[in-house]
Amino acid sequence: IPQAVSELKNFPIWVFHAADDVIIPVEFSDHIVNKLREVGNEKVKYTRYDTAPPMVVNGKEYAGHASYEICYSEPNLYKWLLEQRQE
Repeated sequence: IPQAVSELKNFPIWVFHAADDVIIPVEFSDHIVNKLREVGNEKVKYTRYDTAPPMVVNGKEYAGHASYEICYSEPNLYKWLLEQRQE
């Protein structure tokens, strides 16, 4: 993680994660977002949902992993994406 944080410290990043994700624990996102903020990344945003729809693979549901379905409905997502520029 230290190398990733170092490489991403100046990038605009918007993290989306659900607390009920059974595939990737939300604490992973909590941790990386905190580390990015510790190194001064003022461009990191974090949206932490309580719940998200399940991801379904071969008929099996994985609770909370489809937070991408919610994030696509975020009112400011597309505006935020279009505002980003490479420095």
